[in-house]
Amino acid sequence: MKKSEIEKLTNKRYTIKQAIAYFIETYVNVEDKLNFKEIMNKLILNLIKIDEKEIMEKIEVTDVEYFWSINVEQLISYAYIIFEKITNTKQEVEIRNIIEELKNAIKLYSPNNAEEFVENKMGNSTEENSGGVNG
Repeated sequence: MKKSEIEKLTNKRYTIKQAIAYFIETYVNVEDKLNFKEIMNKLILNLIKIDEKEIMEKIEVTDVEYFWSINVEQLISYAYIIFEKITNTKQEVEIRNIIEELKNAIKLYSPNNAEEFVENKMGNSTEENSGGVNG
């Protein structure tokens, strides 16, 4: 990823409706809907390639009552929480399930807490894969 692409992402804010639109666009167009890494990689590519206005024209999001915005790290953290749960069920889901999972994640985690949760989880996962602190 180019430095300009990273800077472009880090300075953006996304509405919850935009986040949902990116999640839906990603899930609908990913080849293996049970492959967590593939979904997350596709999401990041979509964030880079698809403008926020364009995504809202492609995907209509209704029935969402959240009017605040999140940064890209928080968006990716919510995606991590949602898609990890979805892929762990080992079943493809419908669009409404993605929206419901986000609503549940928002009830459990503020944007900052979601980011912290994922950072901690990824840190623990890295330690487990490397044999831990004493490994």
